[in-house]
Amino acid sequence: MGILQKFFKADIEKAAENQLQALMPGLQRDVTANLYNQNVFGWIGNNQVVVDFEDKAKFVEQGFQKNADVYTCIDIISKKVAECAYALYEIKEGVTKKDLKMYENMSMAEGASAKMRTLQLKEQMFNQVESNPILDLLAKPNPLQTYEEWMTDLAGFYLCTGDGYIFGNGKDESMTEKQIWSQLYCLPSQWVEIISGGMFEPIKGYALTSIYIEEIPLPASQVAHFKSFNPDFTLTGAQLYGQSPIKAIYRNVLKENEGDNELLKQIRNGGAMGFISPDGQGAALTKDQMNLLKEKIVDAKRGESLMDRIFPSSGPLKWTQIGLPSTDLQLIESLNIDTRKIFTAFHVPIQFSGSESASTDNNMGWASKQLIYNATAPLSRKIRDAINKFVCEPYAKAYGKKYYFDFDFSSYPEMQEDMQKLTEWLANSYWITPDEKRIAQGYDKISTPEMEKVYVPANLVPIEDLSLDQAYNNATINGK
Repeated sequence: MGILQKFFKADIEKAAENQLQALMPGLQRDVTANLYNQNVFGWIGNNQVVVDFEDKAKFVEQGFQKNADVYTCIDIISKKVAECAYALYEIKEGVTKKDLKMYENMSMAEGASAKMRTLQLKEQMFNQVESNPILDLLAKPNPLQTYEEWMTDLAGFYLCTGDGYIFGNGKDESMTEKQIWSQLYCLPSQWVEIISGGMFEPIKGYALTSIYIEEIPLPASQVAHFKSFNPDFTLTGAQLYGQSPIKAIYRNVLKENEGDNELLKQIRNGGAMGFISPDGQGAALTKDQMNLLKEKIVDAKRGESLMDRIFPSSGPLKWTQIGLPSTDLQLIESLNIDTRKIFTAFHVPIQFSGSESASTDNNMGWASKQLIYNATAPLSRKIRDAINKFVCEPYAKAYGKKYYFDFDFSSYPEMQEDMQKLTEWLANSYWITPDEKRIAQGYDKISTPEMEKVYVPANLVPIEDLSLDQAYNNATINGK
């Protein structure tokens, strides 16, 4: 028995060694792949909150809720994102991720030729879907909200805090596991925390918490998180959250809030503060005289006629000013500078601030287009990518098809001027077929032989016919 035991033990050890050697390449790859996590998230434990030391609730309270300029910028952008038309496409066979990236990059370009190329790529790569569960879900994301309300929330919370969170809920547990959502909600980003699973799983889940409710755990599979760039690279993992645009202009926001408060005080006080005293040496007012004088001044200020503001005095009085009026403090000029900085931070043209000097008829058209290119479109693309990954990809696995959600920026009235330029450009582009021109303008192809031909101007001739000899002969014949 001893010999058999030794034999089997040696055989088992040899098999284990062979199995370990077979697993070593994979284990080595895992260790190498997690070197980043080991160095960046090595201090974060399992089930530990990823700490963001920035109090983002203050950006909502002091910014959006109390500052008119911040409110205006976020309100304009979020509503603009929500009103943009959208479409769902089925990706054709053979379309690669590189092709999709080319289409996305081309759709960001300006100019008639770029728009023409974008529409051609869309025709080559996609088939538009008219009826689909994804479209039904987006049309009514949840029982409490319409699409516009839900989309406004997504954009608004992102602009306030730099983070956007979509929570998905399935009809039952099996649908939830497959990520086939029947409801979509927007989470209040200032109250969302990331829960870590340690260095090998930096984002294990999320938690919804505030001073009013207990912590509510949310599985990572049911949350889509999109964020802005955050350079706050710390051992606490703060870079996993986005940076609010309000953080960069927070001092300007506070200055505006305090400046508005100071102006309001001065308006209520009727100007700078001061006190009235007898004018002359040895003169003094008794306590009763001071109270009587104060009552007369209050009555005079409340009076509506000029005579009400005149009252007798038994002696000369003088006024001593305390502080400076708003004109001397240059509060208005300072507030105008803060307004410009706030609008610049949100990439909203200053013309939308309501300033009469900036909002002229000549530059409002340009400003409206810049709002879409610089503020609305970049945020819309972040939301588009989140919806494609969180909603479209699970449906694609379930239905065996590839879906692509996208916004149609040409639906904005401000972009119709570009369509006019595109039409003029197409009219002179004789090398493009009529069907291609219809596609470029958003129409369906007619698909007849005549519409697929290239029509050239009748006065054009091949370049080889323009030789010097031919030109000389033509001149001789015409000149006789």
